[in-house]
Amino acid sequence: MIEGDDGGKKALIGVSLAVLAAVGVVGGKVYMNNNDNKIENIVKSDEAKQTIEEMLKKLDSKALTSEGKIKTYKIDESYSKVNPMGGIDIKIVINNNEKLVLETTLNKYSEGKGYKHGALGMTQELNSLLK
Repeated sequence: MIEGDDGGKKALIGVSLAVLAAVGVVGGKVYMNNNDNKIENIVKSDEAKQTIEEMLKKLDSKALTSEGKIKTYKIDESYSKVNPMGGIDIKIVINNNEKLVLETTLNKYSEGKGYKHGALGMTQELNSLLK
């Protein structure tokens, strides 16, 4: 650079800031994708499935059988997210009916294997079905 060339210094600073911003955006995107993949892997894991099915059978002893009120379930993966208090918030749709919804948190504790569910929240329709 030529001595006293303030325009060149400003351009170099501008380019440097643009590169840093681009690295930050790309790094943030990679981090979020990895976090989303981690949540998806946990929610789809056999441990999570076992926890969810045990929970459903406590609500309906014949759950997931032809005689049960709860015949099927699926996890709404678009809802799954990290809970600020720890664990992963999940939304479970029962019997493929968007009005029959159960929400809980999957928590992993160091003293045991697998996951434990947190407090349950359910729609009024699901509550009525289970009575």
